Amino acid sequence: MDKSVLSSWWSIGNQPGIFRNTITHTQHKVISTSDFSFVCQFNADQANNKRHEPMKNLTVNTEFDASRFNFNKANSAEVMCVITTHQDANTQRNETKFWFDEKSTEISEAQQQHKMLVNVSPLMLGHFIVAPNIAANLPQVLTLDAVRLALDLLLEFSRTDFRVLFNSLGAWASVNHLHIHGVFLDHVQDGAFPIEHSRTSHLSTSSPVTFEEISRSGYPVPTIVATVDTVTGPEAVFQLSRAVMAVVQYLIDSNIPHNLFFVRNGTVLRAFIIPRKFQVPMVTIELPEVCGVAVAVCEVAGVVICKYDRMFENITGEAYVKHLVEDVAIEDSIFEQIKSVVCAYRL
Repeated sequence: MDKSVLSSWWSIGNQPGIFRNTITHTQHKVISTSDFSFVCQFNADQANNKRHEPMKNLTVNTEFDASRFNFNKANSAEVMCVITTHQDANTQRNETKFWFDEKSTEISEAQQQHKMLVNVSPLMLGHFIVAPNIAANLPQVLTLDAVRLALDLLLEFSRTDFRVLFNSLGAWASVNHLHIHGVFLDHVQDGAFPIEHSRTSHLSTSSPVTFEEISRSGYPVPTIVATVDTVTGPEAVFQLSRAVMAVVQYLIDSNIPHNLFFVRNGTVLRAFIIPRKFQVPMVTIELPEVCGVAVAVCEVAGVVICKYDRMFENITGEAYVKHLVEDVAIEDSIFEQIKSVVCAYRL
């Protein structure tokens, strides 16, 4: 699957007028404090040519607006493939198929159809978008089916640096049409987000799912981590999906913005659920070293996309940690409420 996706990504991206920026001139560097390290990235083309600015003045659950840009309006040339899913009622396993050619006309109407598109402003090699159940015109609010699709994507890829990402509204999502991102972290040490190396503490277990927390002492932004080992049985992926959605649904109902990403390490699947404050307009940030950082999922997980060259040159680990703590991390009292929801969860 890795080669098919990357081959399709490159062939589409090489068509004139598709990609708005290249990734060949991206610069990287590491910034650190005594406790934390982050990877900084700067690409002048990407910073200046993003198709859509993040939506403003919205709640986490804002109705889909067909008059605004959505992925049904994307250039048909951007479509890499159509993905179909069909769940077996007995095993709870999803049958997932990728249609890279015109045979997608054979798709049954009973199957959910999801479109995989190139990200026209890619952050890194192979950056793509999947719009789950695209014709349903769902807002950028995570659903059980979308979580299941994200986990199915993890199982389809063999590369250990592959991650599936999600930004809610208020957490720097730029399009209010349900979508997830796929990226390859080949430029990051160990092919993982820095937050993945943080210390965790056990919260609860509802077999086969285990919940852990990353506290402020382990990372500047407190995080919930849900884990399952797929060797426990065919229903493990479905059970992890349900567990993740139980937490996310609380965040949606409480109007708490959130970023998520999904990881596979061998047979183990992990979901990092990061509740956070509403996005802060970059022009209002008081720290000059970080003015120009939109803290979406990559940034909150430790890969910092710098918008300006001067910011890439001047940013420090201390300034970035201060920014995360003051402008992104939620209050301890709210995180404690989220933890109580996690500990009360039962499959």
